[in-house]
Amino acid sequence: MRRTIHLVTADDAPAWRARHDSMLRGRVLGTYRRELDGVDLDELAAAGRAVMADGEPRSTADLARVLSDRWPAPGPRALGEMVIAALVPMVQLPPRGLWRTKAGVRNVAILGYQDRSRIIDDAHRGLSVAGARVVLVDGRVAATWTVDGGTVTVTPLRGLTRTEYTALTEEGQSLAVFLSDHGSDRVRIV
Repeated sequence: MRRTIHLVTADDAPAWRARHDSMLRGRVLGTYRRELDGVDLDELAAAGRAVMADGEPRSTADLARVLSDRWPAPGPRALGEMVIAALVPMVQLPPRGLWRTKAGVRNVAILGYQDRSRIIDDAHRGLSVAGARVVLVDGRVAATWTVDGGTVTVTPLRGLTRTEYTALTEEGQSLAVFLSDHGSDRVRIV
C-alpha cells in the first residue's frame, strides 16, 4: 500500500489515517531505521507540527532543513520522510512536492475512478478527461482554475457561500504567489 491517497472526504481522512498509522510508520522505519535510531518519534512529530503550524506549504526539503538543526545525525531526508509520510497527517498541494497540514479548499487533479459521483457531479465529469485543473471544496469539485500572467482565474461550477468564496480567494492567492515565485498574488473569481 502506498502512502498517497488521492481523494478522500474531509470527514473520512482522520478515520483513514488512524487505521494506517502503524503501517506508514513501519514503512518509513523499514527504510530509515538506522538513521532514526535514538530519535524520539513523539518529539519529532511535535517538532514537525510546530514547523507546519502556520499553515504555509513547505517542501519536504524545507521541513527537513529546519528539523535537522535539532537532529543533525539522521540526515534531512530521513527526518522529512518520517514526518511527512508517517507522523503528521498532511496533504500534498500541486504542483507536486508541497505539503500542508490544513484542510479545506484545495486545487487538485482528478484521476480516473470507476465511480466519480462521490467527488464530481455528472454534469462536470468531462473536466477530468479534458485535463481541467479543479478545486475541491469539502471533497467535491466546485470550480476550475487557470493561470495566466501571474493571475489565477477561478471559475465556480456552482454558487459559493461567503466562507467558501473567502477560502477560495485565499487559496488562489497562495497558488498565485507560488506559481509566480512571489511575483503576484492576483486572483480573479469569474
